[in-house]
Amino acid sequence: MIEVEIKKALKKFMIVLSMIVFALLVASFSPIQNTISKMSIQNTKKKSNVSTTLTTKQAFEIAGQQYEIANHYKKKREWLYKEIFRGGDTIYSNYTYLSDHTEYDKAKFKLTITKYKVNGSTLEFISSAKITQVHSKDGWKDKE
Repeated sequence: MIEVEIKKALKKFMIVLSMIVFALLVASFSPIQNTISKMSIQNTKKKSNVSTTLTTKQAFEIAGQQYEIANHYKKKREWLYKEIFRGGDTIYSNYTYLSDHTEYDKAKFKLTITKYKVNGSTLEFISSAKITQVHSKDGWKDKE
């Protein structure tokens, strides 16, 4: 009788142990998949610098678009989401500067554009933005 009870308890233990191992494997699959994805996409990375002039409103709109792009990758590729989001933050902080300094109607920006190949398509986003000059009714001047 005790032997049967031990066998039943051992079976239950093995089932629970199997479930725990399976859960751990499933939980670790996503980070592994994310790392493999990151390595393959990182190999396609290309950066370039662009200068452009934007109004305060345009800077705000571009920041919003950047955050939308980032959110598309939030669950699938967290590393890519963070990279795009950080770029959006640099644009947004420059928008904040312009909105705080209403004497400026536009600014010249130096943008770093990053391109990746993701699933056969080119993903392009701003990875950094910096105001180099500001414009007011008195003309252009270097940002202090």
